[in-house]
Amino acid sequence: MKKYWQAFKTFVALGIAYRVQLLIWFISDTLQYLIFPFIWITIMASNQLTSLGGYTARDFIIYYIIAGIINTFGSSHVSYPLEEEIKDGKLSGSLLKPVNYLLLQTLDEITHKIVKTVFLGPFFILGYVIFHHAFEGFSLSGLTVAIFLIALSGSFFFSHALEMLVGLSAFWLTENKALTQVNWLVQSIFSGELAPLPLLPGLIQTAAVWLPFRYLFYFPAQIFLQRLTLAEIEHGLLELGIWLLLLYGLILYLWKRGLRHYSGTGL
Repeated sequence: MKKYWQAFKTFVALGIAYRVQLLIWFISDTLQYLIFPFIWITIMASNQLTSLGGYTARDFIIYYIIAGIINTFGSSHVSYPLEEEIKDGKLSGSLLKPVNYLLLQTLDEITHKIVKTVFLGPFFILGYVIFHHAFEGFSLSGLTVAIFLIALSGSFFFSHALEMLVGLSAFWLTENKALTQVNWLVQSIFSGELAPLPLLPGLIQTAAVWLPFRYLFYFPAQIFLQRLTLAEIEHGLLELGIWLLLLYGLILYLWKRGLRHYSGTGL
């Protein structure tokens, strides 16, 4: 445990050292969530609509604010360092360390979120001040906040699992950038990141409902907006838990197979 605690402190120090880079990434990632709601509000105004797909102007603003929060704290980017270490042969040195490599990568991502919370918290407070009118008359119970945080945690571990699977493909693929782009595109469309699922075209919307990617953005956002019944939340969390078990089981299987392939090719 002491080894992981030391690793945690090292990751924190690195996060603090690169806080300017962290801020730049945050700004570039968040801009789209400031633009999206006004696109839908403009469409509503031009068609003289008070709502679109069951979403009012206030709902769109809150939805994309929450989407920005989910993107900041609920997304993982572990595929990049993982695939680079495999391709460059640096994984060999990492495997010699007396720690679990996959667990260490997960700890790195979690630490990154903690550092983000400390440094970016004031910016979210500023966002609330700017868009406070959207929250007038909108209240949250402590239970809703707690369930949302659970769903947000599930979103992170789901994103982390998908990223790990993409990264592990580097054991067998010389170039997996195409897979990375496909993963990003599929997640963006079917997760509800670009638009709430009711606004998607028929077939895409049906697919999004059946696919598990909605647990990345749409499901946590719906909890925050209090659009789900307790039974729907319980069902969603149970289904999310099953998917996580399946994905992490697959990760462990591919990790073991990948290591055999890695050593067998002399990397």
